[in-house]
This record gives sequence, structure tokens and C-alpha cells, in this order.
Amino acid sequence: MAATSGRALIDDSPWANWDSGTQNATTGITRNGARSPDAWVRVDTDNSATRQGGHYHDGSVEEELQLWNNTSPQNIREYKQGSTIDWMHEESAERTRKQLLRSQMGLRGVLLPILDSWRMWAVLILTGLSIGYTGGMLDLLVAWLSDLRTGRCMSGLTYNQSTCCNGLDPGEVCYEWVTWGAYFGVTSIAGQSVLQSIVYIGLAVCFAGTAAFLVQSYAPYAFHTGIPEIKAILGGLVLDEFLSPWTLLIKALGLAL
Repeated sequence: MAATSGRALIDDSPWANWDSGTQNATTGITRNGARSPDAWVRVDTDNSATRQGGHYHDGSVEEELQLWNNTSPQNIREYKQGSTIDWMHEESAERTRKQLLRSQMGLRGVLLPILDSWRMWAVLILTGLSIGYTGGMLDLLVAWLSDLRTGRCMSGLTYNQSTCCNGLDPGEVCYEWVTWGAYFGVTSIAGQSVLQSIVYIGLAVCFAGTAAFLVQSYAPYAFHTGIPEIKAILGGLVLDEFLSPWTLLIKALGLAL
């Protein structure tokens, strides 16, 4: 009676025939409830092949392991601009890559993981150096463009007022730095004031227009602070154009202008 009721329970269960093209999932279960090694591979009754992702493979252990190997070309994903990163896939691929590095024999198995760990630090160091150099040049450019609106140095156009008058004693008059009114020979106070205003406003508009043209033509992502883009990138959104060298360069020039 128990055997009959147990058979009826299996036959009436909606999971008993969930896949009519495969063997029953209970095949290979031993008396103590453990699953035998043959039961881990479901064998198709038609052609004795396993189905994985819509494709058929043989039931060998090597083939099953290859299905989870992320080093094959079909598992390398290229993300387009505006797409979202598949973190599960990338973490699995990264684990597989590190396992392959550690599995190398001899000296390669020691050096490759060390070089791989230093790769991130090399990128951070180079990025920091480039940003520091850009920041230093930006500081000099801001000082020069700011002083250029009021006058120029007679020793050289590329010198700002601080550099042009460097080395003078306190209270000493700097004759090397002249205003635009004095440079063009305007002697009246009213004429100098009008000329200074025209040059100042004209250069300011020219600098702003140049910055807008550079942003519109070469780096559209450099038109504001970039904080929303950083948050989106940390969330997995692909914005390669925002992280390009052009964006850094145009943003630095735009801030100076």
C-alpha cells in the first residue's frame, strides 16, 4: 500500500514530467538519498547530449567545465557607450583570469600575479601624475589669462604680472608691466578707462566663446561639473567618452578660460 501510494504521489506530482525529453530527475539517487555521479548530468534520451543555453554538448567533464570557462572569445563582452556593465559576468571572468594566472608553472606563476596586482597601482600613479601636471599648468594659465585682460608684460607676452615684476623691492614701481591704455599710447584718463573696458570685455567674451567651441566640438561631457556622470559610472553605466583624455584637457582649458 505504501509503495502504491508513493508511486501515485510521484506520478501525480507536476514536477514528475517537467521535461519529457529527459530522464527522470530522481535517476541515480541511492538508498541513503545521495546522488550518484551519473545523476549530475541529465542525458537526453534522443541523442545523448546535454542541453546548455540552447546548444548541445557531450556529457564529458571537460565539456561541462568549458561551459563555465569565461576565457572563451564568446564570453568576452564589449560594452557600447551608454550600456550597463554585467557585474556578475565580469566578476566571474575576473576570478577565472586570476586562477589562470596562479595556475602557471614555474617563475611565470609567481611573477604574473605580482605584475597583475601592480597594474592597478601603475594606472593610479600615472593618472595622478597626469592630473597633477595638468593642475600645475592650469594654475599658470589661469594667472596669465586673468592678467592679460588688464595689460601685458613688455619683456614677453607669456609672462603674467607676478612673473613680470618678480625681484622688485616692496614699493618699487614695475615699469615692465603696462596697461592696455598705456601700451596703445592713450593719455587721457577717460580714454584709458574706455579702452580698458573694451579690451577686458572683449577678451572675456573671446575666452568664453573659445571654451564653448572646444566643449561643443571635442568634449561634450565637459560642459559641467561631471558629478552625475561619476555617480552613473560607479553604478555600472559605460561612459567611455567622459573618461577620455580629451574631456580632461578641454575641461582644464575651459576652467582656465
